[in-house]
Amino acid sequence: MSLTKVDIDVLVAGAGPVGLATACELLRHGVRCRIIDKAAEPVQTSRALGIQARSLEVFENMGVIDRVLAAGTKAKGVTIAIASSCVSVCNTFKRKIASIPFC
Repeated sequence: MSLTKVDIDVLVAGAGPVGLATACELLRHGVRCRIIDKAAEPVQTSRALGIQARSLEVFENMGVIDRVLAAGTKAKGVTIAIASSCVSVCNTFKRKIASIPFC
């Protein structure tokens, strides 16, 4: 392995949601950054079940909320199961909890 000099301002450790959002914000504000991650390649599947209202507010502040919402699927309900036995069902999300539509 050879080491080369790279001019960056910030090194972001981790290419998960927090690391990627951090890198996006740094770049948006003109800060040069590099992302490193222990995985050799990007993952092809999600590890998340959904995005919380506060995360959507952060995406709104970042100016990417429209693209995030367009790429996602609105959950109409949720079923919680343990060992294949249903323990809870919520068929609709009606209460508005944030400024983002359908939160």
